[in-house]
Amino acid sequence: CALGEKYLYDPNSPMRNEDYYIPVLEQMVSSQRLGEVDKIRPADRLKQANKNRPGMTAADFSYVTPKGKAGRMSRIKAEYTLLFFYDPDCPNCRKHERVLSEMPAFLEMQEKGIVRVLAVYPDEEENEWLLNSSKMPPGWIVGWNKQGDIRSKTLYEIRATPTMYLLDKQKKVILKDA
Repeated sequence: CALGEKYLYDPNSPMRNEDYYIPVLEQMVSSQRLGEVDKIRPADRLKQANKNRPGMTAADFSYVTPKGKAGRMSRIKAEYTLLFFYDPDCPNCRKHERVLSEMPAFLEMQEKGIVRVLAVYPDEEENEWLLNSSKMPPGWIVGWNKQGDIRSKTLYEIRATPTMYLLDKQKKVILKDA
């Protein structure tokens, strides 16, 4: 159980793989060797792992922009949508923002409207988000999940930031936590 968690679940593991971790979780939940208390965390992780899987329609949520405009993820018009869950104080997020904003092919796809990036801050610190929202790459939709349902309803499991999902035109998941 511990090795499965360490290598297949930990967001910093180079071997992290939800497809391989799901059978481990299923075994843990059905095991007669584990007591009911020991099955609570694996059962919750299994529930989360089965959300927003590739091929499934991504969970919808609302957001507000720094100018106060309300939007919904499902209403973004593009061939592809990149969900970019981030924290304004996250150095790793800044690194990924920079890499994406310097990639010529990615920039070209953005300019042509093929891909739209929705950068979402899922936590509660509105002032922190507002202060840093202008630092995001140009052309990105910058939003805050004001309702807080991404966290409160665990619509998406965000174990580390950034967490990215690639969605197709119908908002079906192509890549989860990529």
